Amino acid sequence: MTRQEFHRVCEQAEGYIALGLFEEAWVLIEALPEALRLETVVIALQVKLLSASSQYIKASLLAQTLAEMYPAEVERRILVSRLRWQAGDLSGAWDYASKALSQFEDGWLFYIKAQCEAGLGSLEHAKASLIRACQLMPSLRLQALDDPAFAWLFQIDDDDRNMSI
Repeated sequence: MTRQEFHRVCEQAEGYIALGLFEEAWVLIEALPEALRLETVVIALQVKLLSASSQYIKASLLAQTLAEMYPAEVERRILVSRLRWQAGDLSGAWDYASKALSQFEDGWLFYIKAQCEAGLGSLEHAKASLIRACQLMPSLRLQALDDPAFAWLFQIDDDDRNMSI
């Protein structure tokens, strides 16, 4: 298989994923020679497929493999943390985000850490992490407003609604 054919197969699999045709994408990936299935781009496609199929733990393990291959890329650390959070592994997501924060000070990592802390009932820590996330990335403020993980922070009491101004 030529490099051009390989890239065409990867693009086709990406298109299938975008269309929700996961089985077709898996067939393309599985038909690749074994050596090519170990390419970074193919592993990233598998992460997308597993994530799109709500297999977040498996996706996070593959994403972690990529993160370890490319330790200087914060985006891969964010992806692992997010996938673990989506899987409901709040402690695992918190641990991974916290470790990544020792290397990168990133708004998304603080945001995911805040989501985990909120889910684990550590509301003051969640608030502090969310504040830091928004300081680093002000656009996260709007995201937090609609995030169910932070509903407790933005609740309006009945007393507040009944107040006249």
